Amino acid sequence: MTNYDGLLSKAVNSINPLMIFCNLSSNFYQIISYSDSVINTSVAFMGNFDSFISNLGESIANPACKKAFLEQFDRNTLLERIKTDESAQLIQFPYTFAEDKEQWIEIQMIFVSPDSDTKNVEAILLGKNINEEKRKEGERKRNEEFLGMLANEYSNVYSVDLDSEEFFTFNYSERISQKIGDTVKSKIPFYEALKIYAGKCTFEDDKEDFLRHCTKDYLIDQLSAKDRFTHRYRNESNQYCEMKCVKIGDWSKERIVVFGFAVKDAEIRREIKAQKDLKEAKE
Repeated sequence: MTNYDGLLSKAVNSINPLMIFCNLSSNFYQIISYSDSVINTSVAFMGNFDSFISNLGESIANPACKKAFLEQFDRNTLLERIKTDESAQLIQFPYTFAEDKEQWIEIQMIFVSPDSDTKNVEAILLGKNINEEKRKEGERKRNEEFLGMLANEYSNVYSVDLDSEEFFTFNYSERISQKIGDTVKSKIPFYEALKIYAGKCTFEDDKEDFLRHCTKDYLIDQLSAKDRFTHRYRNESNQYCEMKCVKIGDWSKERIVVFGFAVKDAEIRREIKAQKDLKEAKE
């Protein structure tokens, strides 16, 4: 049986959503990983390579791209290429999805046979959605920029997966390090960490309300309607603090929230005083 791990290590250094093992000599393919962001046509898990290429070619809307794809990935043509020691075949083409949105797809074939023996030509077919890749890269850059701004404004910043309750610490203050440093560094569920934080770092009268604003149901309810919200509370020293929660990425795939915490006592007390003065003036 073919060693897929060995093939993958030769074939790719970065993740491609679509990975297909091919034996061109025996006209066989088997899907290793599949993504409908690359191909949204129903395909069998394994089968005849010629039929697979033919079906994929038929789903390419652009006639010129269809012709180029079918010519370049013709199995006999590929078997000839291995004789000249050419290591890969790559083509980019527009693929029309069901909703008629044209997406550019890149399909690459890398030969992984140990030599040019055409009796046993093995290869890995890799595919990725270039539009999706660019969108994710843009989103990643925006998220990094936002996290940088958030870290400048908030002394404690955490990224949380709401469903698994796993969290990653971007930065935390010396005060938090002294109070609950072990908790911040631990792998306990985020809500359990918040309970410890509330017990040691929030004002007694504000604990219950603080935890209510951090529950999974409350967060999902708030962030389904908007991208972010803030909640104010007092810490154990009766200083006013602010918690900001921001929805990150595509929630249809994973529900990631970034939490920012900071002491904003002077700022919030000024706002409270201004509101009190305004109310008294109206009376």
